[in-house]
Amino acid sequence: MHEADRSSLLSLLDACAVLPSPLIRVLVAASSAADSAPAPVAALLRLANIGIKGVVHSLYWADLGIGRVHERIGYGAMIDDDAYEQSLSERNST
Repeated sequence: MHEADRSSLLSLLDACAVLPSPLIRVLVAASSAADSAPAPVAALLRLANIGIKGVVHSLYWADLGIGRVHERIGYGAMIDDDAYEQSLSERNST
């Protein structure tokens, strides 16, 4: 991770650590609606949105090697070679 990205992310997380939950909800909602904000504020809200999504997506896809995240959300991605080969042969036979 680039140092500038890391420091921005840490700043966002530090702010969220001291803010009350209702204020964090407002921040998340506002960052999702950044396009409707005035230009200078919209830029900051878009950056916050990227930071928030980055944390969530990283945790989602990383699964941290313990299997709990994917198991809890029912994410069972796998490659089924036999099913793939069968779909190819069915597609080619039509």
